[in-house]
Amino acid sequence: MDGGKRKKPETMKRVIWVCLLNGIAWVWCSYILAWMDKVQIAEGLSQVAVTEIIGVVLAYTVKSAVENLSKNNRWPDRRATSENAEQEEKS
Repeated sequence: MDGGKRKKPETMKRVIWVCLLNGIAWVWCSYILAWMDKVQIAEGLSQVAVTEIIGVVLAYTVKSAVENLSKNNRWPDRRATSENAEQEEKS
């Protein structure tokens, strides 16, 4: 180890990873069900899994975009904070 503190992942990132891994597991389960000739169940399960995966990724993308806009945009009520940060960067 490098001796420094390791940064823990955010709770939201953990939730996203759990949901993605769950969706991927569902897709693999649908393949197993299709292999066992349970095609109708496999088809329904894979549709739900793909919808979950796409939904999770889309929700996280929108959340990240809004956060980045909020951090990096010059909002009227954040003007003093933004100017202070710019002055610190120039120093």
